[in-house]
Amino acid sequence: MKRAWIIVLLISLSSPYAGARLGENKEQVEDRYGKPTEALESPSKAIKDSNRYTTDVYSVRVDFLDGESGFEVYRKLDESKISSAEIKRLLDANADDSKWVKKGEETVHRDWWYRKDGEAVASYDHHQNTLTVKTRDYQRAIESEK
Repeated sequence: MKRAWIIVLLISLSSPYAGARLGENKEQVEDRYGKPTEALESPSKAIKDSNRYTTDVYSVRVDFLDGESGFEVYRKLDESKISSAEIKRLLDANADDSKWVKKGEETVHRDWWYRKDGEAVASYDHHQNTLTVKTRDYQRAIESEK
C-alpha cells in the first residue's frame, strides 16, 4: 500500500500541469514548458508576447502582460474534454494562495470560476474543450483598448 502512494505522488509531481502559474515571467514559463512551439499574434497592444507551448498532454497559449503570464488557455493535444479532476488541478495550480469558487450554473456552454482574492477568473468551454484562466489586470488591459 505504501508503494502505491509513493507511485501516485511521483506521478502527480511529474504531471505536465503540476505547476502552471499566472504571474510567472517568460523564463519561469519556459522552465515549466520548454521553449515556445509557436509565436502567436498578440490580441492587443498591451500584450507584447503571446506564445504556444506544448507538453505531453496539452497545448498551452500564454499571453504576457508587463512581462508576466496574464492569460493561459489549455487544450488537450487530442482535443478531448479536460476532466473535472484535471480542471481542478489546473485551477489549484493557478490559485496563488487563494481558492477558486464556481460561479453558479453553467452558462450556455461554459463553466465559470472566480478566485476568492478577486485577482483572476477562469472558464471551461465545453464546445472547444478549453480551460482559460486570466488575471484581472489582463482583462482590464484588453477592455481598455475597446
